[in-house]
Amino acid sequence: MLFRSIYSGNNVIYLMESLLLSSLLVSGVLSEWALSQVRVSRELDNLYAGVRGNDVFVVENAGRIPIYCLEFGDYRKGDRELSAFLLSLPGNSRARVRSSLLLKERGRARWDGLVVATSFPFGFARKLRLIPSPGQRIVWPQPVEQMELKSRPAISSRGDIEPVSDELVEIDPWGDASRVHWPVSIRAGKLMARPVHWTKPKEEIWLELKAPGKEMEREISGAAAAISISRSSDTTLILISKEERKVVSGRHRALDTLALLPKQEMEIVLSEVGQNPMDAEAG
Repeated sequence: MLFRSIYSGNNVIYLMESLLLSSLLVSGVLSEWALSQVRVSRELDNLYAGVRGNDVFVVENAGRIPIYCLEFGDYRKGDRELSAFLLSLPGNSRARVRSSLLLKERGRARWDGLVVATSFPFGFARKLRLIPSPGQRIVWPQPVEQMELKSRPAISSRGDIEPVSDELVEIDPWGDASRVHWPVSIRAGKLMARPVHWTKPKEEIWLELKAPGKEMEREISGAAAAISISRSSDTTLILISKEERKVVSGRHRALDTLALLPKQEMEIVLSEVGQNPMDAEAG
């Protein structure tokens, strides 16, 4: 090629450079067009610190031409984190892509929007499209095995249930399906079951709050593990600090409360813990 370019007035070199530059230009235009056809939303799932999540990106191709090699993620403070990949998306179709987002710290996580990226069609450069959709979520503490803790959280036994009357009442869809009276439920169009009560106290997890640090973080993670393996959604978290005691009822609310406990040296006021986790600050 060098010999030919010398005796042809460098025309071959100019030709190769022109092909490369035109390919870059075409690739950029097609990438921008592909990203403009994509519609993205995200369905959030529960997320533990240090554990890859199971969020789902709902992706739609508004155009008629297939799009290839799409990446999805979120961006915060100018940084992007891509956590999902889709090989191809046919025209006028929709797909659900599972995310593998990994956040290392418990507490409140905020983002400024979603990001869609592709290097389609030639793979020369990655094009990005930012979708402004700010939001926040609570990242639960990373659960650890109870045997790793120096002092395990105290857990009481839940016990059995027994019916309290013969009449049927409506229950939530996520309730105990074994209690559903299906013939009556089908006629009524809603889930009906006999009301019951527990013969023993509800499951309780006790956690003594200490000065923030590695040891306290391990105790918080141990309490999160105990709550996570609980079979009941009515698990009760009891926080103890000095002479005070705070009761937080409900599995999800208890994990939210653990996630938002202070991580820095500050006085813990139990009267402010567990009231409204979505409005509390992570510290």
